[in-house]
Amino acid sequence: MSKEKAKTAPKKKAASKKKAAEKKAVKLRYNVDMWRTGVHRVEMGIKKKEQQRAKSRQFTKDTDIIGEVSKDGEKIGYIAIREGAWKEEQIEKQRLIIKYFTDSLGWKATLEELTARSIANTLSCDNGTPFFMINESKSERLTYIRKVYKTHKWKLNLYTFEIVYDNHVDFFTIRKDRISLGEDYTVYKNGDTQIARIDGKRFDIGGQWNIDFTEGFKPKLELLNVLITFAGAIKFMEDVESRLKKVVKMIKKGEIEKIELDTQEELLYLNPRRVAI
Repeated sequence: MSKEKAKTAPKKKAASKKKAAEKKAVKLRYNVDMWRTGVHRVEMGIKKKEQQRAKSRQFTKDTDIIGEVSKDGEKIGYIAIREGAWKEEQIEKQRLIIKYFTDSLGWKATLEELTARSIANTLSCDNGTPFFMINESKSERLTYIRKVYKTHKWKLNLYTFEIVYDNHVDFFTIRKDRISLGEDYTVYKNGDTQIARIDGKRFDIGGQWNIDFTEGFKPKLELLNVLITFAGAIKFMEDVESRLKKVVKMIKKGEIEKIELDTQEELLYLNPRRVAI
């Protein structure tokens, strides 16, 4: 090796290491921006609605696009709500259903409130305690996310879920910050390893939530879809909890004698191992 090559080799090696370190320390940011109004260019007019339904069966007649999803400043998709389910006439039938679509309106994931489990949880602790299912387009498994209350000096506002893979399970906790100006949460993996922050700026109608992953952490698609749909649901959570408490009071007073489940939710309680006779 010549003297000139010998001198440049360490510099190239150092530059390569620096580049690798920078690549490893990438900090990903996803933004969920909930618009102040449901009237916008994406969904203007009946014809546009028909075109959207033609692209995906998940885009039902009562689906309303209410926000955008971006990655590092570049738009990658939309957040939508099932208005029909959210504004059902009977309070016990109201449900929160949030959907995540790609920029071309291909379906990615759905966060869906499960009425029976939400009411059961709320009955057991006298606090609005919703239970959600997340269905993803590229996953064979469902993910369940539930709110829990932890007795402590401070009442902690927690959501927990697990993601099952082919050969292992990862456990996650989304904990709301005790003191914050917005709707801020910290996300932990397997107990106490912080992997992300959800920083919120909530407005009277809209709101924005940044999902910032810790440096070097690369979220799998399943986790990403859970956090994006969860962020899209945050602005509705107080209303969900308040409604659940009202329903439970009505049940205890005998004002509601029977809870009827939506047909689609009913199917989720079927036994997958049942033997057809």
